[in-house]
Formats: sequence, structure tokens, C-alpha cells
Amino acid sequence: MNSPISSPLSVQGELPLFYTDARVLRFADHAGLGIRRSNNLRFAAAATTVPVMLSEFAAAIRFYPLVFIGREQPVPMLALGFDGGRNLFVDGVGSWRKDHYVPAYVRRYPFLASKDVSGNHQLQADFSSGRIVSLTGSTGVEPLFEADGAAAPYARTIMLLCQAIEKGGQQAAEFSSALLEAGLLSERKVEFESDIGEAVRFAGFYSVDERAFRALPAAKLADFSARGWLELIVMHIVSQQNWRPMMQAVTRSRVQPVAAKM
Repeated sequence: MNSPISSPLSVQGELPLFYTDARVLRFADHAGLGIRRSNNLRFAAAATTVPVMLSEFAAAIRFYPLVFIGREQPVPMLALGFDGGRNLFVDGVGSWRKDHYVPAYVRRYPFLASKDVSGNHQLQADFSSGRIVSLTGSTGVEPLFEADGAAAPYARTIMLLCQAIEKGGQQAAEFSSALLEAGLLSERKVEFESDIGEAVRFAGFYSVDERAFRALPAAKLADFSARGWLELIVMHIVSQQNWRPMMQAVTRSRVQPVAAKM
């Protein structure tokens, strides 16, 4: 269970979203520590976007708009709120909205995977989370290591999730790059006026231009189909219907968009 931060879901040289004190977990240093289980997701309360894997599209499109962020290297993200706002799916006590899909990127916290100089995966934990605690005198805490230094069951499970997210980030980057290369991504913004007269927007994101998509050559469509990407494009397009419920979550009365530039 041993790695530096290396993920397409982070900016090189910087910690990914949510993380401020990520450290590699080592038996020699952390044998007496464990992870306190918690359903409190308050750490995500200010996040208006989070990365999403392609394998999550089907679950996510029921609730969230799928967008692409970044001009040169677009990354698929879930829109969770509006510019300058908050995460509309986390309440005041840190609970995610009932019966809504919780993204894997959120579920993995406070852990993440990285690789050492030899390319071996290591598990890291954000020690600023308050959830990496001593096993002594603590309740509801899962050990990170077995007595022999091997990763404990919980750590092995979370490592698999972290590795899946890392691989998913690579797949997402390939997909996004292909859309960009095919000329399918157009910059968009969503704007509306709240019930108290405030202008609310989500700007600077990219989405698939449906006209460009319909005009794709047969050979490109066949290639995308073989890669399983046509379904993903359709799911992305369908997910744009989720802007309306998000608008309604911002206001206390029915919203009438004043400039929905889609």
C-alpha cells in the first residue's frame, strides 16, 4: 500500500479537489491509525463540479448535467451548483440528497492512489480530513493495516476504488480529446434569474454540439460506436435536461430562464 500524486483528475504538481494534506500511508509510520467511517460529506459542500468517470454516466444522468471543463484538455465533470454558489446536493449537516447518486470521486475521500518511482501504487490519505485517527480508544474506526503490515480489508477495498478512478480519468481524457478533435465540443453557459432577481449562471463549460454530432462522417460514427462512445455522447446530451431541477433548487418559486444559451 504504497505512491506521489499522479492523476488525470488533478493538476500536475497540485493536490486534487478536497485534498490539503495528503500523505502516503506506510506501516512503519501509521500502523496504529485507522479510518473513522462517516457519512458526513460536508467537505464537498462548496464544490460546484466534480470529475466523473465514463462508467458513471448512466447513473449520473438521472440527476446531474454532465459537462466538459477546460478548453485545451476538457475533462468530463458533474455540475452540482452554479458559479459562486454551493453544492446543491449537500445539506447543512453534510448529507447528500436522498436517493441521489454520490459520485465515486466524492466517495473515495479522504483517500487517493498514487505511484512511487517504480510505478507501484500507494494509498494516500488526507490527514486534514479529521478521519485518520488512532485505533486506541476510538469507536467506529477501521484499521488500515493488518498486524503483519499488509493492507487491511477496508484499505484494500478503497485502493481498488482509487485505482478505478485513476484508470477512469485516463479513459475520460481519451474520450474528451476525441470529442475535441472531432469538433464536437462548443462553449456554453446557462443563465437564469432567481426569484429574488439575482442573475445565476454556470458559464465556461463545453458540451456536444448536436448539429455537429449529426453531421459526423459515417467512418467516425462507426469508430465511436466501436469504442462505446456513441452511448456516452447521447447520455451527455440527455443530461442537459437536469439544469431545470437545479434551477428550481436555487429558488423558492418556479424559475423562468431569461437566457438559457444552450
